[in-house]
Amino acid sequence: MKTYDLAVIGAGSGGDGVARPAAARGLRVALIERDKLGGECLNYGCDPTKTLYRCAEVASLARRGGEFGVRTGPVEVDFAQVMAHAQSVIDEIRGDDPFGGLRKAGIDLYQSEARFRSPNELDVGGQVIQAEKVVIAAGTSPSVPELEGLEDAGYLTNRSVLDLAELPKQFLVLGGGAVACEFAQIFARLGADVTVVERGARLIGTEDEEVSRTLAVILQEEGIRVLMETEAVKVQRKDGRPAVVAEGQGGQIELPFDRLLVAAGRRPNVEALNLGAAGVRASDQGVEVNDELRTSVPHIWASGDIVGHYMFTHIASYHADLVFANAVEGRHERLDYSVVPWVIFTDPEVAHVGQTEAEARDRGHDVVVGRFEFKDLVRAITAREARGLGKIVADKKTGRILGANYICHNAGEIIHEVAVAMRAGMHARDLGRMIHAYPTMAEGVRWTATAMRFE
Repeated sequence: MKTYDLAVIGAGSGGDGVARPAAARGLRVALIERDKLGGECLNYGCDPTKTLYRCAEVASLARRGGEFGVRTGPVEVDFAQVMAHAQSVIDEIRGDDPFGGLRKAGIDLYQSEARFRSPNELDVGGQVIQAEKVVIAAGTSPSVPELEGLEDAGYLTNRSVLDLAELPKQFLVLGGGAVACEFAQIFARLGADVTVVERGARLIGTEDEEVSRTLAVILQEEGIRVLMETEAVKVQRKDGRPAVVAEGQGGQIELPFDRLLVAAGRRPNVEALNLGAAGVRASDQGVEVNDELRTSVPHIWASGDIVGHYMFTHIASYHADLVFANAVEGRHERLDYSVVPWVIFTDPEVAHVGQTEAEARDRGHDVVVGRFEFKDLVRAITAREARGLGKIVADKKTGRILGANYICHNAGEIIHEVAVAMRAGMHARDLGRMIHAYPTMAEGVRWTATAMRFE
């Protein structure tokens, strides 16, 4: 039986980010991955979708060329080439020899499923290994609802949609979150007829309500059919074609499709791990951890999406740093989610940090809200990217920034200015007083802050 100082289950950001520095410290490290190196983000999430986002953006800009006096003629999208390009980007990010890189780092890679036999023993593809410490970073998988007829009709997830060889004519999306909105716009701009079905009252329910409404309007203006407060009931075939039967405010409707994308959330990959044999507690939300990311078993930690809170690659990397500090270096660093920026990669982008206005009020804050529309920003006007708005929320008494929400061109870049200000404890008015280069999109932060009144 091979023995290790550390066994890491999962080779995504939450696992690889622990394994490599641990090996660099001289620990004997086993890294176990049942799928592809790089995890969800590299293979099925952030990296390929942002590549597709760029392809769709180029197609959109080409169609808009006349706005700038540039006539390109009819725009033709070679879908197969678009998908091949996305794969080439994944390969470039992964590198020429990722397995050799792990070997050079002194890490033993096991390409198999891991299953606990005891708190210190793992069955890895029939081979038993022992580890003094274990990190669970097994990630999540797409959640698929139990819907009559769905399996027979066939469906796509964020994973299998990347295997499409042809652009569907009618593309139906179940869900209204980030993944749903991103893919809806991507496929619409590549040439598909797209419908989004969301059972809630608005898209991306984690965001500020005005931002959500603005995004819905923008998607509809681009020709995407957005059906909110509409729930899929079943999937059936009519005249040989599949269709979703849905219930909405106007009654029952049929929505035929060529391809159906299910974007209904994520579920933690806990079933195959046999956590009970190790005594590790978990729920439908993921592996239970304390604020040091330690599980119910003292020598076992968890990292990344499987923890079930913020499912972002940058949080998985943050978790990996914290687990390394605590599990390897013996420190007691604690989670701090007070300033967590995130971005939804639609066009314009949606960016968020901290609390929304509604959340701040619900938590008892007397708030001041700064609001700014990008139709009034010179840089946005010159770029013909003037759609969207920004909001900054601050405590009225202290001026402390509680959060910000933006929907605008390059929102994912400018949100970090607010995040830094929050981390530094700046008064909101200081953002308005700071000199910003002209003309830039970041000036939108200045004008949002300037709109705040603390009298």
